[in-house]
Amino acid sequence: MNEAMTLHQFFRDIADEESWIKEKKLLVASDDYGRDLTGVQNLKKKHKRLESELASHEPAIQAVQEAGQQLMNVSNLGVPEIEQRLRMLNQVCFSTIFLLKTSI
Repeated sequence: MNEAMTLHQFFRDIADEESWIKEKKLLVASDDYGRDLTGVQNLKKKHKRLESELASHEPAIQAVQEAGQQLMNVSNLGVPEIEQRLRMLNQVCFSTIFLLKTSI
């Protein structure tokens, strides 16, 4: 029963991280380029804040990834789904970071 609770908590945590990253990805993928110099400067400030926010949130993402790896090491319960969710989390993280790095 404890394993099932731990697994359920992991799935809630990873869902929270995926949701947070997808929200940030929408901001990064925006087509708003600013209409004037002030608009562009404001967008650059937002971009820097978003970079900082992603960097400061990285430990939480790593903690979820480590929890998934630990779950797979100690139990066979839900391993295929854990692997799939970790791959999805990595994919959305990398694509968001790529967009962030190439958007300015």
